[in-house]
Amino acid sequence: MSIVGLNPAVASNTLFAIVERILGALCDAQGWTLDTSKSICVRVVIDAEAHLDLNIYAIPDVKMALLEKAFHAAANRAMDGSAFSSPPPEIRLDPSEIYVAHRTTGWEQSDPLELEDWFVNAAARHASWTDLKRLTRYLKAWRDYHWDSCRLSSLVLMVCAVEALDEANTPPQPGRDDDGLLVVARALSAKIAGVVWNPVVDDKALNDNWTTGCFIEKRSTHRRRA
Repeated sequence: MSIVGLNPAVASNTLFAIVERILGALCDAQGWTLDTSKSICVRVVIDAEAHLDLNIYAIPDVKMALLEKAFHAAANRAMDGSAFSSPPPEIRLDPSEIYVAHRTTGWEQSDPLELEDWFVNAAARHASWTDLKRLTRYLKAWRDYHWDSCRLSSLVLMVCAVEALDEANTPPQPGRDDDGLLVVARALSAKIAGVVWNPVVDDKALNDNWTTGCFIEKRSTHRRRA
């Protein structure tokens, strides 16, 4: 965090430039593609079916030192085999101390584990009749099939799916992915047309910068059924 404190905007841009230079060399060597169009991450496209999104986080210097000690301790435990007898304790930081770099706004408060906890809890809440993880994968696949570039982020789709299931008057039929997907699909248009709120950050809209042109950049070629 001491690096961020000097000049947040400059620090964010500089860190993005450094990360992209390092990953660019790796992509060239491996035949991958570097995508710098995302606002809060650097994307490494492995192939047509897989990619990695890498975020840049900042935490207080003191907490960073504690994490480094924990990482070294975990590595030593793994080498001597003791990791199998007793797992290391989980380390959780205060969400208010974790920031993610943003290409235009500098830094935003963001704890990735808060979001993970939210989704895991939602999946458990609906586990008796549908598999939320699979439903969101279907939605992401639909998006990726139709658009090369789209503001319809994975998080937006996740939030819409969770809200649709939470608000459903009749739950999906147990064990029926198609019925669960139908419940979500019926609600998706209205959800996207309204404000989609970040589930773990108060008063943070996920679609406040959308325009009518967000979804018009379609794939140039589509596989069509015979």
